[in-house]
Amino acid sequence: IMYTINPGDFKSRFEIKDLKKSIDDDNIPTESWTTIWTTKGRIRKNTSYNKDVEDGDRSSITKTITARFPKHLNNFDVEDTNKYKVLYNNKLYKIASMSNIREENKYIQINIGGWE
Repeated sequence: IMYTINPGDFKSRFEIKDLKKSIDDDNIPTESWTTIWTTKGRIRKNTSYNKDVEDGDRSSITKTITARFPKHLNNFDVEDTNKYKVLYNNKLYKIASMSNIREENKYIQINIGGWE
């Protein structure tokens, strides 16, 4: 099956934020999230239901973002999901996984879970 991506579907704006760790004036480590990439992508909602959880059924909603690969980000690491978060619709989401589609550096797929 041929996997086709239509960049015309990239209508939803989102940001990738990078974790910056630093030391403040009082020598206390601080963390801040800095936007390193603002772009548009296709965002699909996936809902999965987990049955048989001790305290009843649970559903979890995740989203899958497809966008152009950020070639301009030299040190962008698709393996290190803890280093980045996604800002979408004014919510900051944790990244569950990222993949460089077919390792071509053309498109990236980002799976995001619950927001912070």
